[in-house]
Amino acid sequence: MGLSPVRPLPGFAASKKRKQFLASMSPPRVLFSQFPSLAPLGNAEIEEHEENAHDENEDDGPFASEALSDSEKENNPEQVPVTGRRFKETLREEKPPKVQVGNSRKRRPGEVDSGFVLSKLTPECLNREQRQFCCRKTCVWNLGINRLRSERKRYFRLSRTERAVYLESLVTKLEKGGVVFRLSHNLNVCRKAFKIIFCVGNSRLQRLRLPDKHPTSIDTVARQPSAEAFILLEWLDSFFLSHCERQPVDGKYHLSNNFTKKEVYDHYRTDMVQVRECLQYSSFKHYWVKFYPLVTIPTTNKFSVCDFCELYKSKCDKGVINIEKAEAVEALKLHRKQQAEERAAAGRRRRKALDSPKDCAYIQIDGMDQKKTALPHFSKQPKSVDGAALVGVHLVGAMIFHGKLQPKLFRTLNDITQNQQYKIASALEVRVWCKQFSTDNTWEPPAGVRNILHIDGSRAILAWEQVPLKSYAEIKRQTRRVQNIGPVVGRQEGEARRPIYSGPRRPPPGSAAADRAAHIGELTEIHDKSFLAVLADDETSFWICQVLKINRRNEEGEPTSVLIQWYAIEDSNPYTEKFYPEKRRTNGKGRAALFRQEIDLDEVTVLSFNFNFTTARRLRKITERQIRTGLFRIAIDKEASQREGINRLSPTIDSADDEETECSGPDLEDEEE
Repeated sequence: MGLSPVRPLPGFAASKKRKQFLASMSPPRVLFSQFPSLAPLGNAEIEEHEENAHDENEDDGPFASEALSDSEKENNPEQVPVTGRRFKETLREEKPPKVQVGNSRKRRPGEVDSGFVLSKLTPECLNREQRQFCCRKTCVWNLGINRLRSERKRYFRLSRTERAVYLESLVTKLEKGGVVFRLSHNLNVCRKAFKIIFCVGNSRLQRLRLPDKHPTSIDTVARQPSAEAFILLEWLDSFFLSHCERQPVDGKYHLSNNFTKKEVYDHYRTDMVQVRECLQYSSFKHYWVKFYPLVTIPTTNKFSVCDFCELYKSKCDKGVINIEKAEAVEALKLHRKQQAEERAAAGRRRRKALDSPKDCAYIQIDGMDQKKTALPHFSKQPKSVDGAALVGVHLVGAMIFHGKLQPKLFRTLNDITQNQQYKIASALEVRVWCKQFSTDNTWEPPAGVRNILHIDGSRAILAWEQVPLKSYAEIKRQTRRVQNIGPVVGRQEGEARRPIYSGPRRPPPGSAAADRAAHIGELTEIHDKSFLAVLADDETSFWICQVLKINRRNEEGEPTSVLIQWYAIEDSNPYTEKFYPEKRRTNGKGRAALFRQEIDLDEVTVLSFNFNFTTARRLRKITERQIRTGLFRIAIDKEASQREGINRLSPTIDSADDEETECSGPDLEDEEE
């Protein structure tokens, strides 16, 4: 026996309360296994049910009934309409029947909810879901309400297991990635339209299994990389190959810390100008992390920052003139390109040294900071603590590639500073230790081998090529020639390479300034973080200051106002009120506090510019000689100006004497007469 819906009270077919009551009621959940009369409907039965639903009044709904006649009211007194309190009590008493199967209300795996099926086939539901937006092609709207009803009929009259097989037949997974959704007549629709038509969700689609590929699911969410993604992966592979360094300990690849992911993404967009579509920044980071998890950007510290990269990036960030910023961007690109080429050349040398040890040996030298090492003679203290307790020894590691990798450790010498000269001296020590590579155990390298020392901004490299050498003294002479070779900021094509010397921020005792530009050039070439030699007020000595920022320039491009920080070399004499190179106070750590000041270059005399501090004796003497020469020239000019003033006064005195003699001449003649 089938269940019938609750019949409303007669006489209230069009009342407002009756509509609210029917809206609050839901059809009972009926199980087909318990009630065979409500088994899955066939096509004819579903069509008959829809025709009956169309014939009913739209306002009254499927539960509407005609008004009773007088004879029916007399025969059925219980159905006479009631009002007031009795009507409310009647509504409370008449509730929808509850259908229970055993002791549980849950449906069994093979059972279907007929109420859900009927609700999805109503015209209101079909019209509402047809108007839903699925994609730009509007697949559901173009399908039409009749086609939507027929597709749902065909799907809902199947059992649960048959429905899964039916959905698997409509879904096709492509070999290149992606999924195609089709209907019964091979009509392609989008994913959202497929979900709307068959009333399924994302989890149901993900659980589908293809008959020919059981181990793999359709997985419509995690799609395969697109064509743009494959282009990105190829670009990342070539970029990391030329800009990354492999760590020998953990096998990870470190990208230089002067890069950021945003800068790498900007390089990618610049290279992808010819491609119509390039991926967004979020997708770019996703593919980086997913396919290149070993490539990382190490944290930046003051020992791992490249001076040139920091200089160019500061100009790009703090520059005001667009032309200067564009020049700094191009210089940074060129510098990174040169570093990448140098890294590629070093890789070729390593491979050559490992493959053919009889012909070539490759030695790579790099310094290590004391506070990064964990040797027993070093006290483990943070960098903020004064390093007086540390041993005054600096370590340098050397990796020797000669058929296999052999590491070697060296310490500093007492009379060599931590700069390029020390790396050269360490290279000589490595060369002395590498005498075991020789076949005859002599000082000369093997026959047909030449010693070449290559220096870039961060390391010194010692390589051997096919030219014989005569003696160990020639290596020293060659080292002296090479020590003045190095990259220069802003060097033009065809210009001679000038040395760059780096040192501590504060000049140590006995150190002086080493002029990098050799007093050649104009003030327009002054850059940040460089030093100036300025004439003192007494015009007999000079002061050293560091350029922190260039505030203003004139029309010719020469700086007129700069922010400087004074470095006093001769601080025995008192200073005037105009300049205060160093205050006579401390900041609590026993160090003298440096003084910053904004000066006008038109009011001072610049003796030299663009140089750094060094303790090299020969370079110190050259710089002091150049600066003293400038002071001597100023003294000569001053003396010459004084002489010119005296000479200008002396002709006037002589002319006055001549006039007196001329005037006195006639008087003398008169007296004689």
